[in-house]
Amino acid sequence: AREVLDIFFDFIALQFLQQLDDIAFNLARMGVFSKSLRAETTNKYFRTEFKKEVDKAEKSRRISLFLKAIYFMNLIGLLCGQIYVSRKQSRGDYQCKSITVIIKDEVWEESVVQVPGKDIEKMVLIYPYFNGHYNQDGSSHDGRPVYVEQNKFDGTEFNTTSPDPVHIRVKVPARIKYCKSIRAWVFTHEYIRKSNSTRDDSDCPWLLRSEETDVFDIEEVQGPWQIWAGVIGRTDVDIVCNECSEKADCNLNGVCKNDGKCECYNNEEGVTFIGPHCEVRLKDDCRTIYGELYNDTWSVIPTPWDDKGLWQSYDRPVYRYQGGNPLINDTDVVVLVYSGDRWFGVRQRQGERLFSKEGQEFLKAAATNYHAFWDRALQNGTIVVSDATTKDTPVGVDFYRIGERGDQFGPYGALYSLQLNNQTGRGVFRCTDSRPFVYADALPFPNITGSGRRISHTEELFDTFLWLGDPN
Repeated sequence: AREVLDIFFDFIALQFLQQLDDIAFNLARMGVFSKSLRAETTNKYFRTEFKKEVDKAEKSRRISLFLKAIYFMNLIGLLCGQIYVSRKQSRGDYQCKSITVIIKDEVWEESVVQVPGKDIEKMVLIYPYFNGHYNQDGSSHDGRPVYVEQNKFDGTEFNTTSPDPVHIRVKVPARIKYCKSIRAWVFTHEYIRKSNSTRDDSDCPWLLRSEETDVFDIEEVQGPWQIWAGVIGRTDVDIVCNECSEKADCNLNGVCKNDGKCECYNNEEGVTFIGPHCEVRLKDDCRTIYGELYNDTWSVIPTPWDDKGLWQSYDRPVYRYQGGNPLINDTDVVVLVYSGDRWFGVRQRQGERLFSKEGQEFLKAAATNYHAFWDRALQNGTIVVSDATTKDTPVGVDFYRIGERGDQFGPYGALYSLQLNNQTGRGVFRCTDSRPFVYADALPFPNITGSGRRISHTEELFDTFLWLGDPN
């Protein structure tokens, strides 16, 4: 037989034949067929006697004890194996050690923050601030591993000390863990509460929670998550394992090492790759970018603290203003820094001293421990913000100057477009040094005639500056 069903059919056939044989034998013993067959089926052909062994009971007892010992050892082995596997499973040995968490563009405008030793305060919580790398810390909660937020510079742990605790806070990371009481994976932070009262008496305070599940692997969590923004809402949370098993997991932009991490190519055919899966591309042509309005220049910031020599934030390069914009004071430092899902233009007045030899320790601590929420990036110096984007650089992204702020406006304040002619999708920056000209016949200005004219509309940081024809 070659198929399982054929084996069943064979057994049925054998059983049928056995029944036919039993019927024929019984009929022969009854003399139905003939006297000779009856004699053959009823004659006794042998006789034997079985002697009772004196030590049979003792042997039986020994065999019984032996079998019990075997069963007991099997049971002990199975229990030890189960305990061993369960222990490793609860520690996360069978799950991904490092993940990237991407929370969609959700905002809680009056989050309740209680830092030990300080009064409760309300802060604008933009959830993508907490995007980035989360690693297992070796602990477990309710039988599942705990994932701890890592710094936004290189995906390692936040520093536990600071050269200037007043201006550079020691960061307490967020955590993602499983809570058996609500049967869900949750995102939580010990300093952020749902309410400034005692109404939230849950033994598992959460800011985001998955749908009810019993899975051990967080990557297997299905469906949208519930999010707290003053009331319960719903959002999508993307979770990706940072480990690799083959070169394709590194997007063919790096090598998968034996430790399961991608080693990204550096300056491979004019491109440097960053990110846990080498998914972010920084072309040499885009190490310096140019603003369309003034042809102002912005360049990536080289640092000795990173193996690629780049100041990074949320797996994106940080750009520093170099010159060309008459509205920016040369003693100020302005940087374009990615903050989870948007680019922020952050100005530090009189910040040139940060890049001096004396300021290197402070600058390194600020860069390697930057966190858009705890450093209050939106409130402290951010003057420009982009659309939500996942682009590798600021090129091709629309930007806005932040104007008035208050409860009348959105969480980012009043936003004024920086695109030429307020054109949506035009972007502000480009990677090449060629400056485009915009001619009058291409613009919807009916009162403009002739050539050699230009329009200048002054804003706080950038001008809407249009060349119309050849300038006189």
